[in-house]
Amino acid sequence: WYQRRVRASDENKAWIAVEASFIAGLSMSNQHTSILYIAVIGMWMFMSLLRDEAITVRQFTLTGLAFLFGLSPYLQLPLSSHFSKTPSTWGVHKTLGGILNHMLRGDYGSLRMTGDDRPAYFADNVRMFTGDMVNELGILIVLLFLFCLLTAHYCPLIKTEVKVYVAALFLYSLFFCKQANIDNTVVLLAGVKERFW
Repeated sequence: WYQRRVRASDENKAWIAVEASFIAGLSMSNQHTSILYIAVIGMWMFMSLLRDEAITVRQFTLTGLAFLFGLSPYLQLPLSSHFSKTPSTWGVHKTLGGILNHMLRGDYGSLRMTGDDRPAYFADNVRMFTGDMVNELGILIVLLFLFCLLTAHYCPLIKTEVKVYVAALFLYSLFFCKQANIDNTVVLLAGVKERFW
């Protein structure tokens, strides 16, 4: 989105935002935790458009509609519930409450990994996350990431964009560490948590 926005005229920037909003809606219909990325990147996108005075009320409305249209895969829930005799695994989708239960993953905990009230241990999860990153990716990748951050800090052409994407990544990672309430002592469950990282 950023590369196209930089090269676009002010009139086309808002239309690119419409496309990005549609893609954001599609990503939400696939993985609802992508809202953590969308919130940060979307705020930056709209603040950039407002700063450049490159969006009208009509285009802003179209952007919201494009996001909702991106969520259209959820329309298959009530349709398949009505026409299929096979029971659904995530609730009854014939009602708005059932659809919301599915969208928010209510059966196993909205934005949590299990539906029980087991607490998530933030410090343990951060340790596990950073350890897993080093083990899986190697120390070289961690050093390369730090090098890229330092380079971006001193390069004005990409400074803002890198900060936005890194902020989105950190928000997602820290939120996930706060919400991931799977028992780390069970190896199989710890592996499930690692898959999400």
